[in-house]
Amino acid sequence: MKINVRPASSGFDDSMHSFSFRHGYDAIVQWKSDDDMRIEYPMDSEITHQEMVIFGTSQTFSSTDQIRVDYQERSSTHGYFVVEKRCFTRHSL
Repeated sequence: MKINVRPASSGFDDSMHSFSFRHGYDAIVQWKSDDDMRIEYPMDSEITHQEMVIFGTSQTFSSTDQIRVDYQERSSTHGYFVVEKRCFTRHSL
């Protein structure tokens, strides 16, 4: 899983990411304010890249912008925060 923080108008570059981990499938991104965000990830994940501050023209709106990032582990079920059935519900007709 790779998380990339950038302006919505910018294209995605797979080599540029702010946070990445293995052995987990979901992450929760929560903005606490315009320049402060929290990323929650599954408890048993292996962190491969983590930036505490994101800045620069490649990921924010200007080179002077700075976004503080707080990371937090969270209990999960098999790397998911929501039970896997969330996408596979069948309805009877």
